[in-house]
Amino acid sequence: MSARGGSIVIPAHDEASVLPRTLATLFDGLHADVSVVVAANGCRDDTVARAREFARVLVLDLPEPGKPGALRAAEAAVAGELPRIYLDADIELTGRAATAVLEALRTGAVAARPPIHFDTAACSWLVRRYCAAKVRIPSVMAELCGGGAYGLSQIARARFEAYPDITGDDLFIARIVQPGEVTIVPTDPLVVRMPANARALLTILRRSVRGNQEFARVLPELARDTSGDTGSSLKRQLRDPRTALDAMIYAGFAIAARLAVKYGKVPVRWERDDTTR
Repeated sequence: MSARGGSIVIPAHDEASVLPRTLATLFDGLHADVSVVVAANGCRDDTVARAREFARVLVLDLPEPGKPGALRAAEAAVAGELPRIYLDADIELTGRAATAVLEALRTGAVAARPPIHFDTAACSWLVRRYCAAKVRIPSVMAELCGGGAYGLSQIARARFEAYPDITGDDLFIARIVQPGEVTIVPTDPLVVRMPANARALLTILRRSVRGNQEFARVLPELARDTSGDTGSSLKRQLRDPRTALDAMIYAGFAIAARLAVKYGKVPVRWERDDTTR
């Protein structure tokens, strides 16, 4: 492997509408020695065809849907090519940022990612207020997996054998890597397009609640309660008239998502936000 090598893996399920944007952004400044693999899993749309439009991409056409299996297949395809970035198919990461993150991982960072920019330009007022509170929570903005992309060094990747069969791969990695081991690299930010309206945001938050519950059930030895830091930050925001309303809206969404999971009918299909696609 070249001294400037590494790999980027992108699991993708029915992401034809956003994957070209993601890949075009990624190849803007990406070093030529970095391998990129798209693990299209159980796709019923043109995800595979769209990925194959990019000559540098190794495309895996997997018959079965499922992110854990896609991650395992993608890693097998670039075995040994470390450090590695894991990128969701709808997240915009520039090649310059990816190159900077990989360099940080080669030179001492255990785990790393760029800063996060939550794009709320097309969002409703409630969603914008929710995001305004979210970016004021230090623990949330400093966590490794809060933006749909994270990088692991060879040291971090050696801490586990394969991704487990759980929904929240990000939760798993956040427990493998300690908060003090996370480096936020000063480079182009990740662009995370937020749900357009309250209903779509609740869809994502319900999925997060279920993912946390599943993680605690399947891997209880790794489960950790992080609600204290969030609660403390929200209390500080509530004491400030300039931020109190945002904090109340954030808390309201969080409570609504938990109640919906507790008392609502759990869907059999994967929930995702289609307003950003």
